[in-house]
Amino acid sequence: MRRSAGSEKGAACLRRLFQATVCRAMEHELSAFFFDTLGLQSRLSDLGIDDRDFAVMAKKACGQYGMRPGFTDLTPKDVEAIYRMCL
Repeated sequence: MRRSAGSEKGAACLRRLFQATVCRAMEHELSAFFFDTLGLQSRLSDLGIDDRDFAVMAKKACGQYGMRPGFTDLTPKDVEAIYRMCL
């Protein structure tokens, strides 16, 4: 039996929804394992790290070219802002 284009799209949509649901469940379980079971800290301040060295850390993270390549290229200022969000 041949499926219509509409039923193919519906099936693809259901697969994506199922995958997203599974991913969310896995994220929850991994988070619980790392933070609840292993007792890992989730903030830099929990580890006694403050913002004194963030500028130096950000420059080192960006290397000699002053840019951290990736999905979105990051400058040292971007990296420093991310560090601040982790306090």
